Order: sequence, then structure tokens, then C-alpha cells
Amino acid sequence: MEQFSATSYAILGQLALRSWSAYDLIQEMKRNFHYFWPRAESGLYAELKRLKKLDCVHTTKRKTGKRQSTVYAISPKGKTVLETWLGTEPAEFKLEFEGLLRVFLSRFGAPETLKKTLLKVEEDAGVLSVLATNIAREYLTGTAPFQEEIEVRTFVFDFLVHYADLYKEWVVRTREELQLREGRSADERKKMALELMRKNIAKLNLPV
Repeated sequence: MEQFSATSYAILGQLALRSWSAYDLIQEMKRNFHYFWPRAESGLYAELKRLKKLDCVHTTKRKTGKRQSTVYAISPKGKTVLETWLGTEPAEFKLEFEGLLRVFLSRFGAPETLKKTLLKVEEDAGVLSVLATNIAREYLTGTAPFQEEIEVRTFVFDFLVHYADLYKEWVVRTREELQLREGRSADERKKMALELMRKNIAKLNLPV
């Protein structure tokens, strides 16, 4: 039985836009999917070859000067596979965030562990914000590689901008809370932690 992963569909989706050399395809995927579907280049190349074996992708040879390269394009079967998947329900939402894992376990590390983790999260959020600004500049000036895709891509862009803001705001709140707890007794810190939890639960408007 043929098995496809979300990465399979991501590749087919890029090929549905146009044909690519393997290198250009992987670079475009890194540009588009890095922050919400990151995958190693080696895995992407392997999956592209597998899709070819499954007849979801076909290849042609393209000559540029003296150089010859292989160009990949989606096949009719590949289009059907992609369309069928898009008609199914998405997998449940999962969050994989090493910074949060480190915060969860920070009590077992050095005293500066938590502060260093927050700094790294803040830096990463800043990198994402810069990337978002550069992408927005391309679309707003009409120079984006796939300008015609803005109608749906703007929703992904909106999510990623708010995602970066969420990281930054969380870092600020956490630092402020740490400063408030500094110098307090263990019992006082626990009471403050419970109060923070109550405030967050209140925002959900759900019974506790």
C-alpha cells in the first residue's frame, strides 16, 4: 500500500505551482515551510525520489549551456493524491518547542538556565520578525516569486507574525514574573505561581 506523509504533500504542492530542479525545489521549500514544517534537506531529497518511484512525479532533462539538469514536475496521479489529501481532516494540533521544554525542566539546571533560555527564544522570535518583514516587502512591492499566491499565503503570514509576537510577549511576561518573585520565600513564590495560573484560567472562561 502506498504511504504518503505531510512532507509528501508539501513537495507535491510546490510542484503543483511549477516544475523545479531538485535543488531549487528544496530551497523554495526551506523558504516557505521552515517555521511550520521544518525538515532536513536529506529527507526532502529522499522523499522527492520516492514520489518519482510512485509515479506522482515525472522528470525531464533541461540543458542550460553545457550543463544538463533534471527537472521535476507533478504528474496527474500526483495532482489526484494532493487533491484527495486536501479534502481530508488535518492531523491534531501539536506544539514542539524545545525552549518550552527547557523552561519546564529548568529547576534541575544552573540558576541562569531559565534566563538564557528566554534570551534565545527572544532572539529566535526577532529572526522570524525580520524574515516576515522581508517577505512582506516582497509582496507589497509585487516582487514575490509567487505574487499570485498572496490570497492564501497572507493567512499563513498573519499566523507567523502573531506567532513571533506571542513568543516575545511571553518572554516579557515571564521575565516580569521572575523579577516579582526574586527574593521571595518558597511559599510566597508558590502562591504567586498559583495566582498566575488563576489569571490565565480566567481568560478561558471555563469552569475549574
